[in-house]
Amino acid sequence: KVAVAYIGDWSDSMKCKELALAQFNLQGADVGFAAAGGAGLGVLDAAKEAGRYAIGMNTDQSLIFKDSDPEKAEAILSSCVSDMGAMLFDTIVKHIDGTLAYGSCDVFTLGNTYSYLSKSEYYQKNVSQDIQQYMLELEEKAASGEIKLVSAYDMSTEEVKAFIEAAKP
Repeated sequence: KVAVAYIGDWSDSMKCKELALAQFNLQGADVGFAAAGGAGLGVLDAAKEAGRYAIGMNTDQSLIFKDSDPEKAEAILSSCVSDMGAMLFDTIVKHIDGTLAYGSCDVFTLGNTYSYLSKSEYYQKNVSQDIQQYMLELEEKAASGEIKLVSAYDMSTEEVKAFIEAAKP
């Protein structure tokens, strides 16, 4: 089950931290997911403070804190990495060689070379082997298309609300 909260801001890390602490301490959440731009750093702070775990976003966030705050780095199990540099490079190459499909939208999600879960030393250390194997199987199924990953961008407002409601504790 998933506890969902929105702060309505991409930079207020303190507000994000307070919401994450409420989810950890009042709702019993085990892992926080920081999908809130710069504000998501508050989830990482909350995970460290509450003695729980977090999943970062966009880059392997454990590497940001590895030297400056090892305790926080240890709390970051993994991150959903979006390799924007590779996406941009490949788009430019397609433009140059004339294969870029203007007017269309590419979706980059888990299972392609642009989006993946980081498997840092903290992931290796803190995630059990059976869960690591299960995650690998899920990644392979996503890459092959056996599992269809959904996006709110492809859903109506009502479908998004129903999806969130179905995951609530």
